[in-house]
Amino acid sequence: MELNQKNLIKLVLALFAVVLFYLLMNHLSVIWRVFLYLFDVAFPIILGCCIAFLLNIPMRAYERQLGKLEKKRFGKFFRRHKRGMALALTLLSVVGVLAFMLRILIPQLAVTVAGLPDTFLGFWNRVVAWANENEWVHTNIVSKLKLEKIDWKQIWENVNSFIFSGAGTVLGASINFATSLVSGVVDFFLAICFAVYILFQKDRLGVQMKKILYAFLRRDRAERVLQLSAMIEETFSNFFAVQCLEALILGCMFFVSMTILRFPYALPISLLIAVTALIPICGAFIGCAIGVFLIVMVDPMRAVWFVVLFLALQQIEGNFIYPRVVGSSVGLPALWVLAAITVGGSLLGIVGMLIFVPLFSVLYVLLRESVVRRLKKKQIRVTDDGRVKCR
Repeated sequence: MELNQKNLIKLVLALFAVVLFYLLMNHLSVIWRVFLYLFDVAFPIILGCCIAFLLNIPMRAYERQLGKLEKKRFGKFFRRHKRGMALALTLLSVVGVLAFMLRILIPQLAVTVAGLPDTFLGFWNRVVAWANENEWVHTNIVSKLKLEKIDWKQIWENVNSFIFSGAGTVLGASINFATSLVSGVVDFFLAICFAVYILFQKDRLGVQMKKILYAFLRRDRAERVLQLSAMIEETFSNFFAVQCLEALILGCMFFVSMTILRFPYALPISLLIAVTALIPICGAFIGCAIGVFLIVMVDPMRAVWFVVLFLALQQIEGNFIYPRVVGSSVGLPALWVLAAITVGGSLLGIVGMLIFVPLFSVLYVLLRESVVRRLKKKQIRVTDDGRVKCR
């Protein structure tokens, strides 16, 4: 290799990259702490961008509906204030839905938790009575464990006494929790402010981002970035919109079925299943587990029938409703959906499950386009039955 100025610059850059990689590998803990600090500083902005992205889905629907009124008598007014009205309607809709859900769930959960000791005692007494009636169970289990002599009420009182007597020792932890709670509330308020600003100025921000891309990148690369951004935005928006619609349908199915069959806690359990169903594939099972816990304290046999109902509705929803509602909204095969949920759940928990499905969909589309382009360049065609043909 000729040692000219161009090759010398490449060699210096390669040596710099090697030294930088060595330093990174030997100071991972420091780099990770710096990353966490920067993430903590930028967290309200990141959260605000995420909230703005989610709120933009219903906001665009409101803007389309308000846009239809521009040609009517008050068209000038709607044209001037369409963005602000759509944003206000979006925020009111979200707050209304959350208030409705909390209005139903919190009182019901408060009553359930308050009556949990008595409910559990009644359930335990029924178990002990059944065990005493069964000769084999009474001889081999009850008589040895002395289940009927367990005073659960006293145990519950002792637990409460222990919790409250130890309140003084957890004062420091309570202060830390209060500090974290206040910090979280402040971060959330700042995130809402960022989200409102982003949504109100989204057209101007879009123009500014285009100016930056075309200023610092070649035109073809800037257009590729814009095309990729549009695909990512469309994929994520379709996924979250369809997941919400599918969860709403599933929640309505459970509410109607449980009401007709006279199951207890029909409305709270249906809401919980609808909310947890936002998590792909496994989310509804979380709501099912909570529903079983609530129903089994009232009637164990009803809890068994609730599981049967859940499995039946899951089959209907998975085989008939989900394919029609979701369809090709993300364009990702079922195998890769499962892989995305597994990887996302392992890395980021529930948030990872929600993010990685559309993210894998984007990567899948990019990989498919790259494969098609390379095969076309090599003039090779692979048929559906696996045969390779050269054009």
